[in-house]
Amino acid sequence: MRQTLAAAAALWAAFLLPAEARTIACVPGLQEMNDASRKHGEELIWAGRNNAGQKFYFFASFAEKTYTVWFELSASSICTGPTYVGNIVGTGA
Repeated sequence: MRQTLAAAAALWAAFLLPAEARTIACVPGLQEMNDASRKHGEELIWAGRNNAGQKFYFFASFAEKTYTVWFELSASSICTGPTYVGNIVGTGA
């Protein structure tokens, strides 16, 4: 099921997103994801699963007002991309 969803998402992205938005960066595991996020001053705020069971990791730097969302594509691939990073414009507090 996951592989089918990932393939469908890849096909959707290939035809409907501009070329620059299709570039994603993947790391092999949690440690590499944490290291990459720390390089940008971000720390893990929370993690969760969507209704399809896919894991997501939400990192942020409140000092820099930036965030990055990482998502698992497989057991050995955690990815992010240009449409998963941005600037914090407000908080719920």
